[in-house]
Amino acid sequence: VDELRSKCDKIILLSHLGFSNDLALVEKVSGIDIVLGGHSHDRIETPEKVRDTWICQAGSHGKEIGRLELGNSGLKSRLLPLQ
Repeated sequence: VDELRSKCDKIILLSHLGFSNDLALVEKVSGIDIVLGGHSHDRIETPEKVRDTWICQAGSHGKEIGRLELGNSGLKSRLLPLQ
């Protein structure tokens, strides 16, 4: 993370560890801005902030897709049903 920080605006981790392991990871590793996670099938309507990291998960089996917008006003997210 330290090596990447100077080369990018945001560090986004694509994770398939499961929600509880994502939580544990961001407690130990600082500098990750966003975790887009999966595996545990948690449906997180509003991203959870742990320290300075937002953790997002969109549920299970492709029922929904998450939309995340990062801008000057902060973070906006929503889950959209796939039909």
